[in-house]
Order: sequence, then C-alpha cells, then structure tokens
Amino acid sequence: TKLDAGKSLYDQQTMVDSIILAADNAGYSLEAAEIAHNFSIKFYRIRDFEKAIAYGQIEIDRFEARDSIDNTYNTAVYNIGRFHYRNNDFRKSIRFMERVIEINIDPRRVAQAYCQIGRTYNRLGDYYKAIDFYDQGLALHREQKNYDLLVDNYINLSLVYKQINTPGSLSSAEEILDKASALKDSTAFSAQDLYTLNNGYATLYSLPNFLNVPKASAYFRRNLTTALAEQDSLFVCASYLNLSDLYNEIKSDSALHYANLGLQYSTDAISRSVGLHQISKYHFANGDPEEALSAIHESLVENTGQDDNINSVPSLDQLELATYKNDVLLALRFKADILMALGEIKNDNSLFEEALSNVRSADALVDLLQDESTEQRSKLLWREEATQLYARGIAAARALNEEELAFHFAEKSKALLLTESILQNADREALPDPVRRKESDLKKDLLRLEQSLSKTSDASEIQSLKDSLFDAKRVFRTFSDSIRDVFPNHFVSHSKTKTLPVSTVQSELGNHDVLLSYNWIQSDVNDITVHGIMVTKDQVNIFEVDEAEFLNDRIVTYRNLLSKPFETTRDKKAYCDLTFDLFKSLLPLDELGISPDGKHLIIIPDGPLQSIPFESLVSSPDDCRYLIEDAVVSYAYSMSFLLHNKSLLRNPTADFIGFAPAEFSYDNLESLPNTRREVDEIATLASDRKLLESEASKTNFLDEVGRNGIIHLATHANSGEHPWIAFYDEKVELHELYTLPNEADMVVLSACNTSLGEVAQGEGTFSLARGFFYSGANSVVSTLWNVNDKSGTELMKGFYSNLKKGQTKARALHNAKLEYLETRSLSDASPHYWASYVLVGDYGTSSLSSTWSPYWYLLLGLIPLGIYTFRRSRS
Repeated sequence: TKLDAGKSLYDQQTMVDSIILAADNAGYSLEAAEIAHNFSIKFYRIRDFEKAIAYGQIEIDRFEARDSIDNTYNTAVYNIGRFHYRNNDFRKSIRFMERVIEINIDPRRVAQAYCQIGRTYNRLGDYYKAIDFYDQGLALHREQKNYDLLVDNYINLSLVYKQINTPGSLSSAEEILDKASALKDSTAFSAQDLYTLNNGYATLYSLPNFLNVPKASAYFRRNLTTALAEQDSLFVCASYLNLSDLYNEIKSDSALHYANLGLQYSTDAISRSVGLHQISKYHFANGDPEEALSAIHESLVENTGQDDNINSVPSLDQLELATYKNDVLLALRFKADILMALGEIKNDNSLFEEALSNVRSADALVDLLQDESTEQRSKLLWREEATQLYARGIAAARALNEEELAFHFAEKSKALLLTESILQNADREALPDPVRRKESDLKKDLLRLEQSLSKTSDASEIQSLKDSLFDAKRVFRTFSDSIRDVFPNHFVSHSKTKTLPVSTVQSELGNHDVLLSYNWIQSDVNDITVHGIMVTKDQVNIFEVDEAEFLNDRIVTYRNLLSKPFETTRDKKAYCDLTFDLFKSLLPLDELGISPDGKHLIIIPDGPLQSIPFESLVSSPDDCRYLIEDAVVSYAYSMSFLLHNKSLLRNPTADFIGFAPAEFSYDNLESLPNTRREVDEIATLASDRKLLESEASKTNFLDEVGRNGIIHLATHANSGEHPWIAFYDEKVELHELYTLPNEADMVVLSACNTSLGEVAQGEGTFSLARGFFYSGANSVVSTLWNVNDKSGTELMKGFYSNLKKGQTKARALHNAKLEYLETRSLSDASPHYWASYVLVGDYGTSSLSSTWSPYWYLLLGLIPLGIYTFRRSRS
C-alpha cells in the first residue's frame, strides 16, 4: 500500500481500513495482513502503541482465520507482545511472548521471547521470576551463538540483579557485565552497546553496597564524552543524571550541578522525574527540606501524573499506571522523610499528617507490587522495602499520638507472607483430596529442585537443575491457575491477608497479658532505630528504645555470655550488668506504668531481638533477679498471625507422639542417649506413644506428623544455610516441612538452634520453627542455642508435667524453668541451661487432658532426675 507522504498516518487511516476490508472481501486475507502489519509498524515508530496493537491484532486475526501458523505469523505475535510491553500492558505482553515460545518455529525468536518475558517481570518487580526467564533465554542464545543478542540481554539481566541490591546479587551483576564485555571479541559492539555496557558498570559502582566512586565516575564520563560528541541528547541526559546520583552518594555539591545539566537535555517525563529526585536528595542532605519537598513532589507529578498540589498524593489508578513503580515508591518514602523532618523543625502536626498520607500511598503501591509478584523471593524483597516504609508510619503515628495506627503498621511489618500462606493452606483444605495431593506433589518437586540447586556448584548441573526447576514452576503455576478457575469460591475469603486492628487484639488479651511489639530498622551499621508498642487490655503506648545504636553490640555480647555457664562470680556480674542495661532499654515498664509482677509478656521481636530470650534479662541488678522470676514470657511472629492461626480448625486423631532416634546411621552424627530417656518419661506422662532409635525414622515421622496433637522431637538439628532436623536414617530439611499436613496444637523441638535461621526483614526468621507453623502447627517450643542434654530433659519433663496439671503452655514452660532455677545454684543456675527453650505462638492450654490420675503424679515423683550427670550438647 502506498501512503501519501504529505499526510499523517491518522489522516490515512480511513483509506487503509477500506483497503484491508476490500482485500478481505476479495479473499486476499494474507495481503490484508501485510497491509495491517506495515501500518502497525508505522504507528509503533511514532509511539502510538494503542494503534500499533490494534493493527497488529488485525494482522494476527487474518493468519489465524486461515490456520496459517508460519514464521510471518510468529513474528507478528512477537511484535504485538513488544507493543504491549511499550504500552505498559505487561500481562498481555507476557501472554503473547508465551505464545511465541509455544509456537516454537524460530529458535532465535524463542530465545528473544524468554528474555523479553524476563524484562517484563523486571518491570513488574517480580525480580526472581525475571531471572528465571533470562536464564532460559540466555542459555538458548549461547547455544545458537547469538552474540549480538547476548550482549543486550546480559546487560538487561545485570539490571535485575542491581534492583535486588544485596551483596550477592551485586556480585552477580558484575559477573554478568563481565560476560557481556568478554563478547567484544565475538561480535561487533555498536555505539549503543558500548554505552549501555559502560552505564551498566557505572551504575553498579554507584550503589551504596558496591560504591567505587573512581570507577563509576570514569565509566560515566567516558559515556558523556561520546554522547556530547555525537550530540545524543538521550545519552547526555542519562550520563549527567547518573553523575548526579553518584555525587549525591558522597554528598558532593557536584550533584546539583549535574542534575540541572541533565534536566536541560531531558526529553521525557521519566528523565525529568529522575533529575528532580536527585535535586531533592541534594537539598535535603544540605539542610534545605523546603526545596527538597518541592523537588520531590515535582518528581512524583512527572512520574505519576498526580495533582500538582504539594499536599496531594497519587491515586490508586495513578499508582497502577505508573511506568516505574519502584521509583514512585522511593519518591513517596523520601517525601515522607522530608515531611517528618519539617514536622519536627516546625512542630507542626499537619506535616506529620501529610507524611502519613504519603506512607499510606506507598503502602498501597507495595500491596500492588506484592500482588504482581509470584515468586516468594520477590515478595520477600518487597516485604523488606515495606518494613522501611512502616517504620516511617510508626514514627509519624507516634508524633501524632495515633497509637492504633502505629500498631497497624507494626503488624503489617511482621510475618504477613506467613499469615497469608497459612490462610491459603486453610482454603485448600476444602478442595477435593486428589487435587490437594496433586498440588502437594508438584510443590514438593519444586522445593526439592530449589534445594538441590542451592547446594551445588557444578556449572553443568546448575544449568540442568535450572531447566528442570523452570519447567516445574511452569507446571505448578499452570496447575494452580486451573485450580482457581475450577474452584474460585475456595479462594475468596482469604484472598487478602487481614491485619487485625488493635481493638480486636485487645479483646483477645487477658487482664494480665502485656503485648510488646518491636520494630527494628537499620539503615547502616550505626543508624539503628527501634520502636516498641505496648498493648494491654485497656491501653496502647508507643516508645522509642534508648541507645538503639548500641543494641547490636550488646546483643552479640549477651549471646556470647549465654553460650556457656557462669564459671566465676565475675562472669555472673558481667552478665547481670549487661542484661539489666538491655532490660531498661527494651522494657521501660516503669515509664509505661506497668509492673511485670504476675504479668504474661507476649514478645513480638524484630531484627537481632529474635535471637534472645527476654526472660533471662535481669530486672533487678542488686540481687541479679531474672525477669522470669516476675513474669511469664512467650513469643509471637505477629498478633494477626497468632490469632488467625489459632482460629484454624485442627483435627488430630491422637494426643501425643515422641521421637528420639538416639543413634544415627549417617553423617557421623553424635549419639544422644539422654533423648531416649527424655521421650520415654514424657511419653509416660502423655499417651505413651513414642518411636525410639530405628523406629524414629524419617518415614515414620512423615506418616505420623498429620495425626497428633503434640509432636515431640528430641534429636539433632541444624540452623545453618539449609536447616534440617535429624531422624534415625535421614534428615528432614526445612523445605520438606512446607508440604507436610500438620494438625498439631504444639510441636516441641528439643534440639539445638531450632528457632534460628536466615532472617528476612519483614517476615522474621526462616527457622525450623517457622517451617512447622507453615505446615499447620498452632504453637512451637524451640531453642535459641545448643541444648544441654541433662537440663533439657529435666525442663521438658517439668513442662509436660505442668501441662497435664492443666497449666497453659506459657505457664507450664515458665514454671518448668522456675523449678529448675530454684533447685540449682551457682554455675548450674546459669541461663545457659534453662533459657534456650522458648514458646512461640498460641500460649493457651494444650491438647493434653487436664484430668490426671494421682497414680501418674506418684510415678513422676519416682522418675530419677539427671539420669546422666555429664553434660553434652545436641547440635
């Protein structure tokens, strides 16, 4: 079709439409497709993506009407996927690229489609899924020796790793850029290839976790020289703005100079938004929050199209349509920081209110990003971003005495994904058994592959496992989608996790219950802020922990002191002095008008506080009195999680089962003879159901875990990079717990370090304890360090005895520790022996019967204490 060069495309639309219609009527549908294709490309070049998509769809329709699935059709599908990407229709773009992969006509195009899907998931903030697709596409490009496409996509993949922004991911970004650079000998680099490669290195070395100012500056200036010589305004603008970002990191006045130069060359809203953000950062760092506020608001207007009234925030629709949502999130958070600073300077509550408005807007954006992410690791990244945001919300709410709002933000910053998971698991219980079994099997396979991949360093095995894992994820995703299509009503009630309001929590608290929730935010080594929120039946108070910058060091010292018994009075004195200081900082109960005497303290820890037993803090330095002597202490991930989890229906068919392998047939694991006697005695107190030595096998555990109200495991465990718990013949690894059907009211992990593991900010510790909660447990007794065999056995015996008397789980463990402490002195009374066991989750009565024959009390009295006098650790 010849078009009139003097007319715009829009003026010629009617003519082109009539020609397409005439071709259709004459039976020339392929010719109609070609005309639509040409017109689609022309609209794409002038950036009218809606019209490009419309004519691209006409082209595709003509091919599909003829059942003509050839390479031309394949290219048309690929093009329309690209057009949807440029139009920010990311889900539609993914569907068309998946169709290219399904058609599988042109291997090069398939590889491109995988990489384009990776690029799209990066824009959606689902970074780990982006990596999966890039890995698939790059493997195909390497196999086909598509060196030109390898360069571009290596650089694009490095951007994903930079977005993740952890030390490990930044190292991966550098390795990827090195791979791209190494291709200079295999393919001719275009000017743009060199520019983007230099920019990739420069932006990497500009990040705070990877900062190298000389390297970054050299790469940026190299690009700037080239761009100025070629009068390429796009590259000149980007180079100046990147230099501004670099100099903002080192608080140099050059940051403002380069930001203004960049804005002079800016040709689009996104680059203007970036430049204004850099100007705002400069002014805020240089003590001018008013100018900083004006600039950051202009940045948000450019990026979201929101109202230019400085008191306004983006609407939900504007947040959804924002091109670069991560930039918007950072800008909203930064605007909240500026407003908070101005509020403190002017003592103006309206500014704190505005800060809260920006926090709420950013919170809505975080919810969008988490909903768009399907990979758990991507969700965890957004949870980490969210905790930074919620910390600002708590600070603003504190300034306004909005205690209920502060509690809301504190709850949102804790274990939200875990809560979501256990509610979704409850939804799935209503599905037909074959469906649940199939989903469980698929998930087991997926988790097994993930675990295998994390353990290997062999390059060929890594690629093979990545391919298998990619296929497993695809199959699992397809099956999960089909479940939701067939059984939509099973996924309605818990589609969004509910963070419970403080009023609901207060209605559940007893008269002697005191909830203490902590929020730990660490910007860098010396910049730590810790807020605490105290909730009782009739009051809510917010406080800031004093001397928070010293907490890290004190907690490390505290853990070291707990790691062994006191050997001298000097050891005990050092312990008492340190932990009294921690007590005063973390539990300013006098200031809050609370006495710990007779209270039940429910602790929701955060950050490094998750690794300490609060009950072993000293509350009175004169007589070195431990907090446990005044108050009962239990722990929770969040109150929303605890109460949601408690509400789930559990139907165990047996009261109790105990496992004690005692001996192990692999890995040279040390024998644990005391564990057999521990489980023997506890089983006698409970239901006498026990599996010892070779009967305490992995298979038997997997068979029994879904049947019992209480599961007691006395064995070895490991809390390292790959947590596991040992049985006679095999280990059960953490990922396996995630697919176990668990009806337990309580799981007791009488093994070492079962409360420890990798800490994910915003979600807590990924420990064995968390694994049992995920699988369905209502409460878990776990350990914070190596358990001493002798004292552990006695504590557990006392704990179960107290449960049988009808005491709550929290009170039973508390009394068992007190009984131990009161019958010991000097070194034997050290917290090392009794403080390791902690109760997490529901603290009410257990499923053990409270009606207990006096015969059993007599039998308990006859059980010898301390069957072995030597001490040894379970590790």
